[in-house]
Amino acid sequence: CYELALNYGTLVVTPRRIVIRTADVTRSRRDPAVEDYSIVDGSLVEGHQVVLQTYQSSVNQYSTIGRAENSVMWIYITTENMLNDVTNCYQIIYQPGYVEITE
Repeated sequence: CYELALNYGTLVVTPRRIVIRTADVTRSRRDPAVEDYSIVDGSLVEGHQVVLQTYQSSVNQYSTIGRAENSVMWIYITTENMLNDVTNCYQIIYQPGYVEITE
């Protein structure tokens, strides 16, 4: 899952760069959170998957009507069977979407 380059006898290991953007969501305070995202730059190694939670999922968050960033609370990148955490194989850059709370 790393990019490898050999420079003058030195092995350089660079984590794979991906950019993850959380979804733009409109919902009421009573609606369940939507944990949607897209990878807008880069890609995962075949067999890897993203598991994340945004702040809109936390119990007391987003109780006020209005607009706020749909920020990532935590993220893991795992193998398909979710047995191996491979998050360190990636340089993750976040682009937050927005949550609009309507009522």
